[in-house]
Amino acid sequence: MFIMKTVLLISVLCVTLSVSAAAAVPVEGVVSEERADVSVPAVEVAEETKLAASDDTADVEPVVLLKNNTARNANSKCPQDWHEYQNKCYLLVKLVYSWTNAEFLCQNMGASLASAHNLQEDHYLKQMAWKAGFLSAWIGGHRFQGYWRWDDGTTFDYNNWYTHNGNGYDCIYLNSQDIRGWTSERCNLGHPFICSFNATC
Repeated sequence: MFIMKTVLLISVLCVTLSVSAAAAVPVEGVVSEERADVSVPAVEVAEETKLAASDDTADVEPVVLLKNNTARNANSKCPQDWHEYQNKCYLLVKLVYSWTNAEFLCQNMGASLASAHNLQEDHYLKQMAWKAGFLSAWIGGHRFQGYWRWDDGTTFDYNNWYTHNGNGYDCIYLNSQDIRGWTSERCNLGHPFICSFNATC
């Protein structure tokens, strides 16, 4: 079963990589209310991964994102450029990928797309995207056999839908504006994304 899933994931990745990634929508020009500071600096990816809006992100190798994954932040259980919050490590990847490709990249870093199990985690993820200048970011929620699940295998025990149970699509992105919640989207569309894993000593 694992081999079939892996082959299917690689097949989907190959097909999706042949299509150019969609452009992310920057926050510029959006009026915001004063927000609480959760001290989440924007994560800069390696210099080689900075792309112009017209470039195809499919040429970026996951190994470039892993460049500093072994170095640790001082006083943290998380690798360099990752941020610790409630015993999890988070990384906002500023590249625009489909949900499936984002999931694949997170897995290559030993992580998964982020999940939110309460209002505080949801707010933290929104602030990461907002402070990096994005209105949206993929998170790990997806519909499987009619039920919502998290990519990391945890229970789907919290939701923050902007519209009732999404729009009928199978993958979830968060809206970084406080007044908006999550939206379901076609999985093949592009958004920046947030990876996470449990922090260990």
